[in-house]
Amino acid sequence: MNENYPCLIYFIECYFNWSMDYNDLERLAEKYLEIENDKYISLLKEEIKKLKSLPNSSEILKQIVYDYGSRKLNLEKSMKMLNLLVRVFL
Repeated sequence: MNENYPCLIYFIECYFNWSMDYNDLERLAEKYLEIENDKYISLLKEEIKKLKSLPNSSEILKQIVYDYGSRKLNLEKSMKMLNLLVRVFL
């Protein structure tokens, strides 16, 4: 299922990777909006919107962050992360 989220995976790998602190997430998302191509911003927004609509969205995000960001989040923290991404990107 992760292959359905290539732009989110890119964001995790290149912006919110293991070297970044969770507290930097909002700043990293804003940086993404500043420097990335509008096409990819739009695609990421669509992926976040699609993910948010799923009943197991926090579990999917938790797995993506683990697989591509080399970090573990509990379900509560992954839901907070998703809500932050929704707030910043949508």
